[in-house]
Amino acid sequence: MHRTALTVVVAASSAALAQDCQWQHVPAVPEGDFSSVFEDVAGSSPTNIWAVGSTTNFAFPSLDTRALIERYDGEQWSIVPHPLDPDNNALDAIVVVSENEVYAFGDHRIPSLGTSAQPLFMIWDGSEWEVGPGITITIGGGIFHDAIMIDGELWAFGRRTRTDPPPAPGGYPLAARWDGSRWIETPPPLKALHGQDSFNTIFGVDATSADDIWAVGTAHQQARFTGDPDAFYTHYITHYDGSTWRIINDAPNPTPQFTSISDVAVSGSDVWVVGYHSPGTGNEAYLAHFDGTTWTLEDLSWLPGSGAILRGVTARAPDDVYAAGLISDGGGFPSPLILHFDGASWTQMPVGPTDGENEQYFAISTIEGGDLWAVGNYFTPHDAPLSHRLACDTCRADLDGDGELTLFDFLAFQNLFDAGSSEADFDGDGSLTLFDFLAFQNDFDAGCS
Repeated sequence: MHRTALTVVVAASSAALAQDCQWQHVPAVPEGDFSSVFEDVAGSSPTNIWAVGSTTNFAFPSLDTRALIERYDGEQWSIVPHPLDPDNNALDAIVVVSENEVYAFGDHRIPSLGTSAQPLFMIWDGSEWEVGPGITITIGGGIFHDAIMIDGELWAFGRRTRTDPPPAPGGYPLAARWDGSRWIETPPPLKALHGQDSFNTIFGVDATSADDIWAVGTAHQQARFTGDPDAFYTHYITHYDGSTWRIINDAPNPTPQFTSISDVAVSGSDVWVVGYHSPGTGNEAYLAHFDGTTWTLEDLSWLPGSGAILRGVTARAPDDVYAAGLISDGGGFPSPLILHFDGASWTQMPVGPTDGENEQYFAISTIEGGDLWAVGNYFTPHDAPLSHRLACDTCRADLDGDGELTLFDFLAFQNLFDAGSSEADFDGDGSLTLFDFLAFQNDFDAGCS
């Protein structure tokens, strides 16, 4: 790119807010008059967003449940066909690598293996979906609840059920790595150890690398094997260091008889886990933070309503974390809940209105490039898939990205200009000249709302 030498001399008298962000409803496509829900969302760009879940026909006696897949192209959602049977399958997770490489996970039933659900793995090649090789569990069944791409390798997590002789538990945590042709299991340890009605389930996963994987969920131990008649559900948190899984027992457990974890987010050495616990007076949101040394339970007693549940969490940075779920009113009806952490405190974010009511989220994700999406379902007058996008009025002049317009943005412009960067081409003519400085000055003077 051609550029002309330029020295910027300017006095910035005051700082201006660089952007204003709001959660905006982006209508998804309901599948007829059936009840539909999005369970997960992911994307490789603002024009390649995917969401998965299920659609259920509650018209008695059918009660058919079928996987739902939709894609957002930057303008609207559309349903994407898949080859699964019209019943007995659902999707819980999706991993998006590119427009031609997408993976979906959940469960389905294979008639030859009986009535137990089997882990479901699906592959998108850019033109169509196909069912990939799953983990076949001949005695018992299983489900994939979450998945992640780690250092170029695909991992999936969930639960497998067994019918081992007593006193073995009925549900085991499932973790597996895809080698391109088959799944290789790396079984995490058990927390609930005994009883056919006991189980260990992984619902959420996040990682910084293949030797720093965090998986979370719920463990249920039959009371007669604990000596505690009140024993019920407790959190399940495990960490993988590249060779060994270990149970994390020192995370806060405010209600030992009923604490359930839904998701985890990792940024550097910081870890956040979310879910809910039930102290006996309704559900209360659970949000715990690990700073690399110590666990802390966040105080969310200030939340309005008669109860709250957090189901998803995502971190763009240690000082930019989001959690999503629902708040219950006095009648038990949900309303949407999104929390934001700015490095100092958690606050509740306003959520844009929809054309319905009873909104709730099941997942929140950071899309490649930094965009944020939250998905779930709401009533319109039947249950429909819900999606919200965090839309920001971005400011081109905020070149140092600190959220304000100051002298440092002028210095950043000068550095980009001197380096011949296309980011300094503010007038868009393909060359760097005095007019780019004038265009930048105009953007700066206009401020950002």
